[in-house]
Amino acid sequence: MKKIGTLFGFFLSVALCAGPVKPDVTYTKIVKLVDMKSTDEVEVTYQYAAIVWNARGAELSKLMISYNKHVVVEDIEGAQFDFAGNKLRGVRSKEIQDRPAYDGFSLFSDARVKSHQFNSGEYPYRIYYSYTRKLSHNMYGISFNPRFSPSVAVDSFIGNLIFPKELAPNYRMKGGRGSIDKTENKDKVKLTYTVTNLKAEEAEPYSPPFGTWYEALDVFCNQCSYGGFKASAADWKGYGELIVELNEGRDVLSPALVNELTEITKNESQAGKVKKIYEYLQNNTRYISVQVGVGGIQPIPANEVYANGYGDCKGLSNLMKAMLSAIGIKSNYVLVEAGENPDGVDNSFIYDPFNHAILCVPFQHDTTWLECTSRFDPCGYQGGFTGNRKALVIEKGNSHLVSTNSYDHNDNTATASLMAKLEEGGDLQVDISMICRNESQDVLRQLRHEADPSIKERYWQSAFSLPSYVVNRVVINAHKEQAVADVDLKLTVSKAVSVSGPRMFMTPVFTNTVHERLLKDTARLNDLYFNSAFTEIDTFLFSIPEAYRLESGGKTLSLSNEFGSFEMRTEVNNGTLTIVRKRIQYRGNFDKTKYNDFVKYNNDMYQAERTKLVWVKN
Repeated sequence: MKKIGTLFGFFLSVALCAGPVKPDVTYTKIVKLVDMKSTDEVEVTYQYAAIVWNARGAELSKLMISYNKHVVVEDIEGAQFDFAGNKLRGVRSKEIQDRPAYDGFSLFSDARVKSHQFNSGEYPYRIYYSYTRKLSHNMYGISFNPRFSPSVAVDSFIGNLIFPKELAPNYRMKGGRGSIDKTENKDKVKLTYTVTNLKAEEAEPYSPPFGTWYEALDVFCNQCSYGGFKASAADWKGYGELIVELNEGRDVLSPALVNELTEITKNESQAGKVKKIYEYLQNNTRYISVQVGVGGIQPIPANEVYANGYGDCKGLSNLMKAMLSAIGIKSNYVLVEAGENPDGVDNSFIYDPFNHAILCVPFQHDTTWLECTSRFDPCGYQGGFTGNRKALVIEKGNSHLVSTNSYDHNDNTATASLMAKLEEGGDLQVDISMICRNESQDVLRQLRHEADPSIKERYWQSAFSLPSYVVNRVVINAHKEQAVADVDLKLTVSKAVSVSGPRMFMTPVFTNTVHERLLKDTARLNDLYFNSAFTEIDTFLFSIPEAYRLESGGKTLSLSNEFGSFEMRTEVNNGTLTIVRKRIQYRGNFDKTKYNDFVKYNNDMYQAERTKLVWVKN
């Protein structure tokens, strides 16, 4: 291995600042070599040199090496230099921290992290690191990612992948700013992936998830191995066979439990049986992550999960599957990329983007999806965590991609009535009654059942776009049978009304508003991306003080376009002001050339919501 003293060439070709946006860190050179000797032996060497411009760059560029029982870390080297290239210090072994990769929710995990960071209050400075990871599998850690944040600049990235011809992997290049060169000899193939001159970029509002457009070479092996399990993953069916093998024999339940399940479901329909068993799971288990050995992708046996009363997503889904099977109902274990902003599954590229396991129960005319880690979701509800995306159904000999439940603007609704009364001193007392459905109630359900008091308090303190208010009362009722939550709120909005001579000024109160004005952008890089669809309807009612009449404000507006629609209607009748605000947002991707159209639409809504009402004495 090359030593630090010979590697100052890593620093040579660098400008003082890469691009119009100053980066937090500039990687002057990154070299990653993946040498796949067999399915069970892969050696990865990694070297990088960087200029650290500020404290955030110091955090982004620190050394972080993950490992577990399937990965060995060797030959860690590093050094810090001043900007001119004079060496200041090297890495001493006692300075390398070695700690559990604590994720905040795993009870058992063998994942660990070796880390190191140079500390300096003077910027800029230069750093260099190198290390080797030896893998006893070929499933993870063999892709090439030049950067992981748009605030990072990369002058040069070189990734080399060497593999025997019989182990040719699947690969795809993303981002469009790299190149691939392929060379072959008698026994092996070498792919060289090169990316240069990546400028730091500002985060653009309403951009797709970073993982969908950043530069990368994704690699996944046709012949894959992990923890002694092997599979041919040339297609989704083949990859599914690996999961089938991992899950094999882990669905055994005790006769006593089978008898209990049979008894509690004996008078139920098929759908009723699923609901009973799901509620049984919710009442008798809880979610705790387990990531030991092959546990990152293999479920703990069902009888152990039941005996312990806890499990991770894999263990709980496998237990649910076993319990349904015990009463004669077929279900399928499902892998999915969970979260609010999934990168999305590419049908044509076989790989593993999945981070979560759920269950599906296929009936004749529809499918029931079960989120087995939740103790409070209604049976069959997915919401924004696993809905609206592709997932991999695991079935022996027939694993395949399917679409999970889709929730559009007609499903995700929030309807509120706000009754405002003027108090002395200009405060408004506002009683809010709100009902939310499906994805619009996800956060409320979590607040009701899972959030501690400090999180609830912080949420309500920032829930409304008002300059100053106090939440006097909150009652959330999350329905057990449906994805519906009712909320009753009492607010005091401070100094909401001001008086000047014969006139009174007030801004109406809504539960939902457009958060900010946007600026036009003639050089936008990314398409627009809206990951949620919804309908919001607010009805604001205000008892008009005697002797006053509405002089101006109270806009009536109707907008409709490809992004959605917006309506605002104002009426005065029998001493009551009524303002109805309705917004519909569609989910989807829109070409970047549409961005300035959206800016105008956004700003028109923003202005309408904040138009002051002016009252004058009769």
